[in-house]
Amino acid sequence: MVIDPALIALGPSPLSLDISDSPQIAESISSRCVYPSDTRAIHGYIEGVGRGNEPAQMARVRPAKPLDRDQRKAMKHYDKWTRDLFTRCESISNSTGCWMYVAVQHPSSRTPFLHFASRKVRREAPEELRDIHQDVSRMMVLLKRAD
Repeated sequence: MVIDPALIALGPSPLSLDISDSPQIAESISSRCVYPSDTRAIHGYIEGVGRGNEPAQMARVRPAKPLDRDQRKAMKHYDKWTRDLFTRCESISNSTGCWMYVAVQHPSSRTPFLHFASRKVRREAPEELRDIHQDVSRMMVLLKRAD
């Protein structure tokens, strides 16, 4: 087999290019194709995640944001982000058929805590959901009193 010298002079094809040869290409690709894994937590781990009765490590998909010191701003974000959270919860639970219960309460809120229960939980365990809801309600009342 004879290789045309003109092809050799062209250099490697773009598909065989080593991205370490070009920092711009490497940076562009890495900024678009970063998938965090629990063994390679690029943005650290989500604090407070558990699996069953044990704490668990789950990698963040984006960097953690700093705490809001301005309460008015924090409440505005709380309202916006809880709506987004519950929209995502509904979407996840409907598309996967998982059981899900999520409850949130802001310390300076004057309204009761917000919660979401998936359709599957509401349908398959209504009594247990009522018990969990009452327990969470008691916990939130105690937390607000202590704050």
